[in-house]
Amino acid sequence: MSAVTGFIFLIPLLILVLAAVAAIGVFVYRDAKARGLSAAAWTICAVLLPGFVGLALYLVARTGRSALKCPNCGRRVEKTFV
Repeated sequence: MSAVTGFIFLIPLLILVLAAVAAIGVFVYRDAKARGLSAAAWTICAVLLPGFVGLALYLVARTGRSALKCPNCGRRVEKTFV
C-alpha cells in the first residue's frame, strides 16, 4: 500500500471527525443559548477539549437549567414550577 492510498483512506475519517465536532458545537451552542448559559464559552469548551470531555462537562453543567419559557412573559421556567 502506497502512502497516497493510505492518505485517501484517512480523508473520509477526517471528514467524519470534523462533522462530529461541528455537530457537537452546534448542539451545545443552541442548547446553551436556550438555557441562558454562556453559549460561546460552552461551545469552545465542548469543541476544544479532547475525547468528548467538554461535551460531558456541558451536559453535567446544564442539568437543573430549563429551556422552557413562559408564553406570557418570556422568562425562563424552572422544572419545579407548577
